Amino acid sequence: MPASTVESLLRGAAWLAVCLLIGSCWAKSAPPGNAYRLPVAEGLGWRFTHLSFGEGPSNDRIGCIVQDDLGLLWFGTQDGLKSYDGYHLREFRHDAENPKSLSGSYVNALLKDRAGMLWIASDSFLDRYNPATETFARYGAGWLNSQVGHIGQDSAGTIWLSTSQGLYGLDPASGRTVHYMQSALDPSSLSSNLVRSTLEGRDGSFWVANSKSIDLFDRRTGKVVRRFPLRAGGSRTGVRGPEPMIRLFEDHAGVVWVAFSSGVGLAVVDRPAGSSPIGARRYPAVRTMPPARWMPAL
Repeated sequence: MPASTVESLLRGAAWLAVCLLIGSCWAKSAPPGNAYRLPVAEGLGWRFTHLSFGEGPSNDRIGCIVQDDLGLLWFGTQDGLKSYDGYHLREFRHDAENPKSLSGSYVNALLKDRAGMLWIASDSFLDRYNPATETFARYGAGWLNSQVGHIGQDSAGTIWLSTSQGLYGLDPASGRTVHYMQSALDPSSLSSNLVRSTLEGRDGSFWVANSKSIDLFDRRTGKVVRRFPLRAGGSRTGVRGPEPMIRLFEDHAGVVWVAFSSGVGLAVVDRPAGSSPIGARRYPAVRTMPPARWMPAL
């Protein structure tokens, strides 16, 4: 299957899933007498084919998917990394006897950076894949003291690592790192060390999602300039099991959406009109759905 066809199918499937999710959520949470209408795109000509990974733990969970510049699809699983060229699957697993193999077994996050390189965060270290030698270079020894749950990259090329011990920035060219954490002595530090994900907006704004709030973060000073607190349900404490994920997405109008893997559902960040690309248009509150919850605008 050509790479362009695979990419088209993925984009179509993703948009269909988002439309169905948002439509269902709004329909369930809409108050009586106040119906919300969303445009529905017809999926004519779309065909879905099940791709089986076979038996075993890697077939139970696919945590992340990314496509590289060669058109290969990469799947992060709880039993290593898999690639798919449209015809065949290849598996990459940790090999204790090979220091250039994948450093861990449970893949938490994937990123294709601006140079086309593939980054892999597992339950051990951070890896960068070399397609020429089909080997993995390990990062994090001596400075990364927590698993990475999300990998992002900004327009300056810095790789941002979201961990349960704060936020790390990595310059892939020099290897230099910077570490930001919450500090009770610094009121402008991160709201929490449980960092879930990051996002750079098209206007240059930088957002850090953590267990307590969505922080607008100034990378030049290392300070939080604005906080959007999360309601109860956006994070869990004292609950066994995997920590909930929080992911950020900016749409074509510059609106930042927040997706939660549990508890809250979907939310939208309300920004002051003067600093938002959407101009004078404002949301009176941040509404999450489902279940229906409200976060007052700051």
